Amino acid sequence: MFKNYFKTTLRTLSKNKTYALINISGLALGIVCALAIFLIIRLQTSFDTYHDDPQNIYRIVRAENEFGEIKHSPGIPYPNLKP
Repeated sequence: MFKNYFKTTLRTLSKNKTYALINISGLALGIVCALAIFLIIRLQTSFDTYHDDPQNIYRIVRAENEFGEIKHSPGIPYPNLKP
């Protein structure tokens, strides 16, 4: 049964090469995009999940006024150690 399906598929692909190439490349592109989206979402949702209460984690952001424009950057500045 699978042998007949395989033969039919090969015959169809050999007759309609352009159409088959478009279909196969579209399917491959769709699978790659779905996999990339899945991996990005999995990465973004995996941060700080090892803590007891991950919903209570906050991020410190520094706001700097530079030439009249406010810029935000993550983290805090180094401490001033001059006496």
